[in-house]
Amino acid sequence: MIVAGVARTSEGLEASPFQLVVIALFVLVLIGTVVAGVLAFTGRWRSWYPDMFNLMYTPLSGSWFAAAFLFMLAPAGLDAVLGSIPPLLFIPFLGFAMVSILMSLLYTFPPRRVLPRWIQELQDPPRRRLRLRRPR
Repeated sequence: MIVAGVARTSEGLEASPFQLVVIALFVLVLIGTVVAGVLAFTGRWRSWYPDMFNLMYTPLSGSWFAAAFLFMLAPAGLDAVLGSIPPLLFIPFLGFAMVSILMSLLYTFPPRRVLPRWIQELQDPPRRRLRLRRPR
């Protein structure tokens, strides 16, 4: 059986070296996107906010979407490496992928309380402290 140029044999999936390189590059890009999202959420990468992208929270949303792809690719990779895995093993990965897609949709237009603290602080108007004078 051939699916998308990759042949399935009794030993597992067989792919050409070029296909393996393309798959490895795709996985590296997905991992890089997840890392960029973590850096954006923690505030270590702040230069993207607020004007770098048309959608304001693209790094936060995109990292969840990339994580969903990784959760969907993981069972296929395990199947290719191990030869055959039980179908029940796909269910947790599919569940994690669905949660990641929902989080990606949430971060497209997120409510204020799910935003990172550093973004909330930037969006808050500056607070004025009342200076009370002590009577002399």
